[in-house]
Amino acid sequence: DSSDVYFHRESFMLDDFTHTRKVVADTRSGLRNSEFIPYYQPKVEVKTGKLVGCEALIRWRRDERLMTAAEIIPFAEKSRVILDVDMFVVDKVCSKIKEWKSLGYKTVPVACNLSIFDIKHTNLASDLINIIDKHGIDYSDITFEFNESAFVNEPVLMRNFVNEMRKFGIKIGVSTHINVHFFYFNSFFY
Repeated sequence: DSSDVYFHRESFMLDDFTHTRKVVADTRSGLRNSEFIPYYQPKVEVKTGKLVGCEALIRWRRDERLMTAAEIIPFAEKSRVILDVDMFVVDKVCSKIKEWKSLGYKTVPVACNLSIFDIKHTNLASDLINIIDKHGIDYSDITFEFNESAFVNEPVLMRNFVNEMRKFGIKIGVSTHINVHFFYFNSFFY
């Protein structure tokens, strides 16, 4: 009897596809409307307490709430709009650094996180350099961090990227997020 046949998986796949398309559309709309906001987390030298840098953490003001990176990044990576999100953040960070400098503030390097999916973008290094140059900030004003999985899973692409950025004096960090002996190591730089 054909009435005993059900296609739950097909419905699930369609729902997942529809959801992904909505997330992509919402993300692109959020980027156009500047709903994504970098928040700056200080990096402090433990021994001296001196501010040595900060990390730009993305937030999305959406539907009267503030979404964190943990809520944003997995969907952006899955739907492949992460490069757009990351380039938007880098642009906003460079703009903010330029603003701080024009106001006479002493600045520290700001780290921007990039996704493993970004490294597969052929023009990543030149696109980042173009954004920095557009704002007229120093290359030493910004650093980029990747999760260690980028170095493990894409070693050739990462080596080429690191070497390209070194030509401009830009540091690339490895965001490890490892707890060792009660110390939290956030990043190591190349």
